[in-house]
Amino acid sequence: MIDAKRKDDFYIDGTSTESGPVVRWNSNDSIPFGDMLAEFANAGWITEQTVENSLAQRKIEDRKAIQAYVDNYRGPSEEEMFEARAAFGAGARVYNVFTGTSYSV
Repeated sequence: MIDAKRKDDFYIDGTSTESGPVVRWNSNDSIPFGDMLAEFANAGWITEQTVENSLAQRKIEDRKAIQAYVDNYRGPSEEEMFEARAAFGAGARVYNVFTGTSYSV
């Protein structure tokens, strides 16, 4: 059973989406993951339509965020190279699944 206090952690955004009214966290304006949306619906706090709207809008926003990352990616930073060497070993080939690029560390 979900804690009733969680109801104060989100709001219904009915104005700024392509999908209709959606649930957003108060803390960061992000749409919760599906399991949390299901919990809210099971508690009777939101409708199934709001769950569907939220999941559809989350996909749209995720695609936009990934595209923005791809568009702005300038290659690995020195810190990323260091971390990749520590994780995979010097000389390993590392692939960025979002950009489709790879590099040796």
